[in-house]
Amino acid sequence: MKAVKIILAVAVVGIISFFAWKWWQPDIPPLSDSLPPPNEFVTRVQRRIDSLKTLPTNLFCREVGKEIHDEITKFYEGGLLDKNRNYNEQRKENLSAELYTAYALKFIDQAAYVFDNSEWKITNLNIIRKGIDSLLRSPYLDPNREIAGMLKDHKGTLAKYDEIVNFIASCNDSLHFSYEIEEIFEAGDKIKKADHYINSNMDGSKVQNCPRIEIALKKIPNTLFDKHISYLDTKIRKHGEAYKDTTCQYRQTIVEPLKTQIDNISDIYQAPDAKKIEDLEELLNRYSTAARNYKNNH
Repeated sequence: MKAVKIILAVAVVGIISFFAWKWWQPDIPPLSDSLPPPNEFVTRVQRRIDSLKTLPTNLFCREVGKEIHDEITKFYEGGLLDKNRNYNEQRKENLSAELYTAYALKFIDQAAYVFDNSEWKITNLNIIRKGIDSLLRSPYLDPNREIAGMLKDHKGTLAKYDEIVNFIASCNDSLHFSYEIEEIFEAGDKIKKADHYINSNMDGSKVQNCPRIEIALKKIPNTLFDKHISYLDTKIRKHGEAYKDTTCQYRQTIVEPLKTQIDNISDIYQAPDAKKIEDLEELLNRYSTAARNYKNNH
């Protein structure tokens, strides 16, 4: 009988505790499988997202996307997307994901517009770079969806553009060489690489649509030729008076190697400026003549 009383007492305490716990719970209905009809704030955001989809492709719309994002945040923080806290949270996530998809697809079209045309403004390329990085970092990106692949394709186009631009810069920049006699001015490989980019349509990339890149590549042979001429001119002048060193085998160690390097210019460049080559030959001949006179007088 005592055991029965104990059991009844425990049962009563349990029932009281259960109803006390239920009484203290906030009045939040559970989430159903589908959200209730959208209210005016949700509808307003959805209409703005729909309007974003209709914007032109020749102008970027980052500010529009940011305004809609900020509006979603404001409505969410004010509990205006739904009176139910859970629904308010879910509305915010759904609208944010919807905005991401709409903006990403519009951005991809706008970047494609730039790549498919000939202007390729640096300001537009910078917008595309930042936009791609931002969209690829978004928590709303599904790596298995088409959007991810298209963003990576655009990123690949920019990578190829950067590769070619850096190559052009390396050809145009001041080149630092050793002026030792055996040092060779390496231009042949650069000219072949420039020709490869042109003949392969920039490795089959959309960079082929950027005319300033092709123009710059076509200038590389002439640029390197002028640098080559300047390099050999400096080298001849640096070593020209080595004949004054009585231990120097001037013709074998100075004149003949330099003459060979001058002769090789015509093999590297198509239709080089013959006058500039002749000027180098004349300069070397003057030092050779001076060397003979110096030898005869000493």
